[in-house]
Amino acid sequence: MILGNFAIFFNLLSIMAFSGLLIIFTLTVMIKLRLSDLSQYHILSGRRLLWFIAFSPWVVSLLAATIAIVSDLKHSPFSQNYDLLHWHHAEEFMLTSWHGLSMMIAFGYAVFLLMQKIRQLILNARQIKWLNAFAEYDKKGFYQLDTDAVTAFTAGYLRPRCYITSKLRSQLTDEEYQIIQLHEQAHARRFDPAKKWFFQLLTAFFPKGISQQLNKSMSLIMEQCADSAIIQVISDRSLIAMTLLKVQRLAVKPLDNNLDGGAFCYYAFDNVETRIRYILNEPESKSFPFVLLFMTTVLTSIACALSADIFHRLIETAFIH
Repeated sequence: MILGNFAIFFNLLSIMAFSGLLIIFTLTVMIKLRLSDLSQYHILSGRRLLWFIAFSPWVVSLLAATIAIVSDLKHSPFSQNYDLLHWHHAEEFMLTSWHGLSMMIAFGYAVFLLMQKIRQLILNARQIKWLNAFAEYDKKGFYQLDTDAVTAFTAGYLRPRCYITSKLRSQLTDEEYQIIQLHEQAHARRFDPAKKWFFQLLTAFFPKGISQQLNKSMSLIMEQCADSAIIQVISDRSLIAMTLLKVQRLAVKPLDNNLDGGAFCYYAFDNVETRIRYILNEPESKSFPFVLLFMTTVLTSIACALSADIFHRLIETAFIH
């Protein structure tokens, strides 16, 4: 049995684990029902909302643990009936109890996912290093790869670079080349490859189908943001759309099937049809009510902390430890 401050720490971790699982379950149901509504909001609002969803399990877990701590303070604003650490035997923690086993499973799974994503990060860095060994800088912001593949993309985490193959460059006019250049440079300025990897890390804790759906939505919004950067410089939307369609028809496959697409921002492989509609006719969109979302998050955190209390009582009724 663990006693004292370490026991309090582990008990708080168990509250966080339960709250995280509860919010993931809740968000999974909501995403299945309403994620398609994301298109009605401005792309910047959509991007912020996706990041909020990805961070929510961690934010709510921390808030729920904070609420549990505050409820145990002498001058707590909560009633003594809601002393959430009292029922948790705050200064006692048994690794062999259901608390300990559930927390170790959650911790082990989190470490497994983290190591998996770090391994992916290292492999991606090696792939990019291999690309740099064969790339030649063309003084226009692109690193050119001498290959028969037809593609352009941005890769790299700390120092993202824009790449284009010689085969694609030879089939572009100067205007088309400038459009692709502006698009990929927008990815590089925003460090989109690194953000893409980090977003995939956060969403890995969701069910696989939901994680893929969230990552697909984020990839689309990143591409639309890069397309918007072109529109700020080149007003001919039809030319921008035609360039995207042209490259999409030429680029039948990525540069190399062995390269991890999650580490790259390809110019013409993500939701091309949706992007063309957005370029040609940018829809009227509204901002997301983030104040309401913030209030909902706080209320959800309180609900998670109280639900943990109810769940704990049910478990201990069946399995007294």
